[in-house]
Amino acid sequence: MIFKHTCKLLFTVCTIGAAANASAIFNFDGDSLGTSTTFTDTVGGLSATFSSPGDPGGFVIYPTIFDTLTGNVLGDPGPAGLDDLSLTVAFSQDLSAVSLDFATSDFNAASPLTLTAYQNSQMIGSIQAMGTVPDGFFFPEGQIGFSSGAFNRIVISTTAPDFAVDNIAATIATPEPALFPLLGLGLVAIAFCSWRAKSRSSSSRLKMSAAAITLAAAGLAPAQTTPSIFPLMPPAVSTIPSNGDVNPYGVVFAPKTVWAGGALQPGDILVSNFNNNQNLQGTGTTIVRISKGGAMSTFYSNPSRPGLSAALGVLSNGVVLAGNLPTADGTSATAQPGSLAVIGPSGNFLGAFATLSTVDGPWGMAVYDTGNGVSGTAHAFLSNVLSGVISRFDINYGVGTISATAIVLATGFNHRPDPAALELGPSGMAYDAVHNTLLVASSYDNAIYEIPNAATTSSPQPVTLLVQDSTHLHGPIDIVFLPDGHLVVANSDGSNADPNQPSELVEYTAAGAFLGQMSIDPNNGGAFGAATNTIGWGTIQLAAVDDNSNTLKTWTIVVP
Repeated sequence: MIFKHTCKLLFTVCTIGAAANASAIFNFDGDSLGTSTTFTDTVGGLSATFSSPGDPGGFVIYPTIFDTLTGNVLGDPGPAGLDDLSLTVAFSQDLSAVSLDFATSDFNAASPLTLTAYQNSQMIGSIQAMGTVPDGFFFPEGQIGFSSGAFNRIVISTTAPDFAVDNIAATIATPEPALFPLLGLGLVAIAFCSWRAKSRSSSSRLKMSAAAITLAAAGLAPAQTTPSIFPLMPPAVSTIPSNGDVNPYGVVFAPKTVWAGGALQPGDILVSNFNNNQNLQGTGTTIVRISKGGAMSTFYSNPSRPGLSAALGVLSNGVVLAGNLPTADGTSATAQPGSLAVIGPSGNFLGAFATLSTVDGPWGMAVYDTGNGVSGTAHAFLSNVLSGVISRFDINYGVGTISATAIVLATGFNHRPDPAALELGPSGMAYDAVHNTLLVASSYDNAIYEIPNAATTSSPQPVTLLVQDSTHLHGPIDIVFLPDGHLVVANSDGSNADPNQPSELVEYTAAGAFLGQMSIDPNNGGAFGAATNTIGWGTIQLAAVDDNSNTLKTWTIVVP
């Protein structure tokens, strides 16, 4: 208690010393729209140079789309079109404090923004903050501030794809001479108190940072480049590999954290095949990789684990999770429980999770991952169409290691064999991190259900109905979120009595109100797996398979 009181007293002295200093605010309102980094602004005799690893054109000045960030703001992506950039601000004089407003391009849980201060090349300290979404707006906004003895450069970064800043208030370091000895002592005490607090409450973040540093030191961190937009993804790409597998089911984007030097690249799309070249269900053995330019290749093949379903996910380090539901003859009479395979970023089989209570006909998957591309934790939610059970796998992974524990999250979903669809029951899922809720699409009863406390509970949870719509839902088999919280559902037509009805993607509000639909194929039974990839600031890629033509279709959309 004495030590804590001393820290507070010394911080008060530091604050008094800083209060007499002059400030300059960089709000970009005097800059021309379209100005991109690197550039320098001067306010009240203090100059600030803004730059990024993606320059020229990493960040750009544009009109605000935010609440607390007003007028002009500085954000990425700029003309270079790059995401995941840091922003460096170098000042012409030493500062004692800096604060700024920020927004991050998150559509579910807010990502932390980190501000690190340097005196030339020496790191002085670092601080993190997370924003909240203002009423009537779409993105988390917040404020962050840092104070210290003297620093002349800050680096701003976040795990979100993009961010914007405004109202950078800089306080020039001109402490009174009489305060020098006590000021220095105060800063040491403040730094020690801050370190003590962080060491108690943020051990996982410190471990992740250390792993990231190790990766960079080994030369494995992907370097920023300025790529061409060509070649463009064609409107439709075949998903049939060299062995002739058909019936594409699962679709997933490789996250941006995947190491860019490996076989699986950031932004690649993986598609799993459920049937073999004889079109027998539950006998496909391949996952294909679609590059950003539309080139298709076989990523994974394993004849001992056939029937790769729509249960497909990728962790931040490129490890792939793939569920399979095998059959001996393509009929539900020979359907087997299957397993959850663990596949390396190069397509190599690493092992499998398989206990009958939690893996019994994997049919759909949702992954919530907080890793950094090297190590981390993740929740993988799995729907089991043979038992009507929803499972959750709690995964820990690092360099060369992965482990998981599993629980039953919910039970009682309707399910049954079907001569055309093989099986009907709980299928695609989407996890809402803001509300800690898992959404489950049921192909059996044309409905979407909600499971609360999805990532945190240790016991089975009650299931509630969000929407049941036999007019627009016909065997829904996959479900994804849009940036505005709306849902897109893919209809497999597994429970559709009209064989002439076109295959559709259907959009609902977060509350379950029907908004619209779009045909994937003019014939019944074409829409299966779907996935989204956030590009930034409301722009996404939407990918969906057409099971009838064995193709992957992609669209780039700015969500209203």
